[in-house]
Amino acid sequence: MAALGLATLGAPMSSASAATAPTHIRSYSGNFAVSATGGAQCGKSVSARSGAWLCLATPSAAQRQHAATALGLASPADTGNCSAFGCWTVHSSTVEWYEAVGSYGYGTTNLGSVDLYVEDTLSGNTSKSNPFQSRMTGGLSALWMTGEREYYSAGCPNGCVDSGGATYKDYIWGAVPPGQTIIWPNGGYTSNPATVTYATIMHQWLWAVPGYPGSWYLYAHSVTFTSCSIGHCFGAVTDTGGNPQGSGWTSSPING
Repeated sequence: MAALGLATLGAPMSSASAATAPTHIRSYSGNFAVSATGGAQCGKSVSARSGAWLCLATPSAAQRQHAATALGLASPADTGNCSAFGCWTVHSSTVEWYEAVGSYGYGTTNLGSVDLYVEDTLSGNTSKSNPFQSRMTGGLSALWMTGEREYYSAGCPNGCVDSGGATYKDYIWGAVPPGQTIIWPNGGYTSNPATVTYATIMHQWLWAVPGYPGSWYLYAHSVTFTSCSIGHCFGAVTDTGGNPQGSGWTSSPING
């Protein structure tokens, strides 16, 4: 994976805030028609697969090394909450990161590998997701990254959007060449909504491939954060809520 901060941006289509976005795409809520996830194909060899699929793997220590290096740690962060759903690591009370790796394809064609990474930093009630990045080894016709603050409560164990959805922001690219690392520019996703008791950041990546229908997607919550003596602090690395991550494919195009 490319070193953090050394990526070259692809060709942006537009940058949209919650007020100007043509649509709020949320694969993590009911307004996004997920017609298939393709997860059932992951237990088969690629030559036996059908339809669209997205198969994740547990990030290795080597793949997590870049985060440790970027933060100046002496060794890789091997103590994270890691599985095939990705890896959450709490570096300090105000810094955590998430990474997911795997491959995606359609039928018997492997279209590429994927490495998604985001680092979250807290300062008071403000959260900043930067770098918020994506790298696919296959070329893309479109790529979206979105961020949104959510909260947990007894009535929202899987997370509900904060401030009525006003914290939603996205950044949209057109075609992305194979192997290019794309980083959300200008400081990534930043939000500072009204204070809630149990808060989280929802990160989302969606991408389309030339010549293939629909869109692939992955979303992941941050570790939960709550009020503390310095403003807000992340909790335990396993505190990722009731819907920590989801991924798959949908027939809904992201650039339609």
